[in-house]
Amino acid sequence: MASKTTEETGAFTVRIGPDDYKVLASLARLKRTTVAELARDYIRAQMEQQVDEEAIERAVEEEKQRILQAVAALKKKR
Repeated sequence: MASKTTEETGAFTVRIGPDDYKVLASLARLKRTTVAELARDYIRAQMEQQVDEEAIERAVEEEKQRILQAVAALKKKR
């Protein structure tokens, strides 16, 4: 069986200081989970907190308008 690529698994390395690791490992033990699983949970929670749906909608609308303007400019050149 072929191994999965980094893109398929989303695997990457994060280096943190020894004191931060000790805290993370202690929290993982308290929660009876692995350091990796706890780190994944923290990353996921922070990503969810950082998502600004209005900013995404604005960016999508701006890109839509840019594309429509480009298409209109191409049609004028015909």
